[in-house]
Amino acid sequence: MDLQFETRLAQNAGLGAVVLWQFAESYMKATENESAPSLFKALLVVPLCVHKPTVEAVWRMQFKSGIVKALSDHPEIPVGLNARVESMLFLSFRSLSLACGVGLLKAERAQPVPRYWSRRRTLPPDFSTESADVKSILGASRRMGRWFAEVEEVALFQLLMVGV
Repeated sequence: MDLQFETRLAQNAGLGAVVLWQFAESYMKATENESAPSLFKALLVVPLCVHKPTVEAVWRMQFKSGIVKALSDHPEIPVGLNARVESMLFLSFRSLSLACGVGLLKAERAQPVPRYWSRRRTLPPDFSTESADVKSILGASRRMGRWFAEVEEVALFQLLMVGV
């Protein structure tokens, strides 16, 4: 990915919506549809998945590796993440809103913190994932969904050095 492409990704709520859907779908599969990601976990996804070094580090890793292995092998992943999460909050919320609006996700507000459930098993046929960059981003999002499902929220934020 080049910097110009990364900048366009970071401003693209449509891609963010698909990334969040892929994350939620993978998360739910890991929990056998018993749980969905919380808002707090979801807010980490876009800043991680549009960050070139993070995507390159994780998109080909084994699903069974886990977030601890990813961070052990690539300690640069959390560097600057807190600032990226803060600077991308508006995009992350726009992406969540769009994903809910087009039927990719459903927000469950019955709990103190909303959870986002996948409403589809596959993307609509007219969405193209042909680009190598998009494929790697979605691959990273799938892994994060699985990995985030295996870690409690507080521990995840500590591992990624993100303040709540």
